[in-house]
Amino acid sequence: MKTLIHFKRITTTSWQWLKLVEQVLKLLEHWS
Repeated sequence: MKTLIHFKRITTTSWQWLKLVEQVLKLLEHWS
């Protein structure tokens, strides 16, 4: 059970990173 919580935390962090990267890419596209 503890590993599941840990895994969920990792996936959540990864998801937030993905969203951040996506926004950065959109910004770069907009500026170019």
